[in-house]
Amino acid sequence: MNSAGKKRKLEDDLEAGETMLQQNSAAGSEKNPVVADSSGKNKEPGDLKNPELVKVQPSSSWRKPIAELQNGVDLSQKTVVGKVVKKSDLHTYETKDKQKRFFFYLGIADDSACIKVMVYRMDKYSFFEEGECYNFRNVIVKENMIKFTMNSSTSKFCKDKLDVPKELELKARMLIYGQDSAVCSEEIKRLDEKKRVSVEGTVTELQSAALQKDQIEIIGIKETGKLRTKLDVAIDGQFKVLSVKSAVLAEALGIQQGSNFEDRVLEKIPCLARAEIKGDTILTFTV
Repeated sequence: MNSAGKKRKLEDDLEAGETMLQQNSAAGSEKNPVVADSSGKNKEPGDLKNPELVKVQPSSSWRKPIAELQNGVDLSQKTVVGKVVKKSDLHTYETKDKQKRFFFYLGIADDSACIKVMVYRMDKYSFFEEGECYNFRNVIVKENMIKFTMNSSTSKFCKDKLDVPKELELKARMLIYGQDSAVCSEEIKRLDEKKRVSVEGTVTELQSAALQKDQIEIIGIKETGKLRTKLDVAIDGQFKVLSVKSAVLAEALGIQQGSNFEDRVLEKIPCLARAEIKGDTILTFTV
């Protein structure tokens, strides 16, 4: 082959190689597309995160949305995730053998609906907190209500991963109140004269309450602090929330204050005590 033929063959080979490189590059782009973010920089698809993936999905295989709950539904393999919007006070009932038992209600909601939960476990009263989210497992759905029994279990769930609409929170609150949700004082002025409303507020002054001595039964803890502790108590079959100085409570129960103060109190209750009460405050008491 002369020099002119060799030069022509070399040019043809170079042109064929360039075409093959362009085809391979195009195929690679289809398999691994490059995406530009708002800053103009290229990013691989794996670097982009869908914000919805951090939310709990209604179609999750382990979860049953509240909107799909029906009487008699089998929840042995499913979990209900709900936000505790409102918690009731403790209530009491008698068993067939005349034993006194306690229960309470929760108004919970998820991103689909709301429902009332009847909890037969007094030991869970301090565990459930308003505004927090929980898993409800092995529960019974009956009479359009969730029954949380001794066989049921629960655990805390990240509330940032459950987006509950405000209107569902209001409905869940009304399940416990049994009446219209609370309104502010300014809104009352614009309502009809005979419209029924609920109001939440802080009492700044009342008539001085009389000192009374009663036998009480301490059955739960609302909240604990270094200075004061709020207790759930039963007085003559009625339930009240009373406040007491934490130091007075510790001395009466024979325990020490400290980082595990709440746990030490829980170990001592329920218990009976003789107390001096003024208003909603326990002044002194002996166990």
